[in-house]
Amino acid sequence: MYTLSDLTSKVTNSISEYIEFDVNEIFNVADYITIYGGAVRDSLAGLEIHDIDILCMYNSGRKLYNFLLTKGYS
Repeated sequence: MYTLSDLTSKVTNSISEYIEFDVNEIFNVADYITIYGGAVRDSLAGLEIHDIDILCMYNSGRKLYNFLLTKGYS
């Protein structure tokens, strides 16, 4: 049986591998940022991730956009 900590680590590691940097950096950019959807599901199921859905408030979105530009995303 998995603990919540095990599942969180599994998702964090899988998404970090996909985006090629520590996903926790995203949560340090601003308040009100959440990753949800297929990337979380696929991580838990051990499947390949194809994209990441990020939900955030408007002001957080601008900060996140600028952060992702520094990581090579456009």
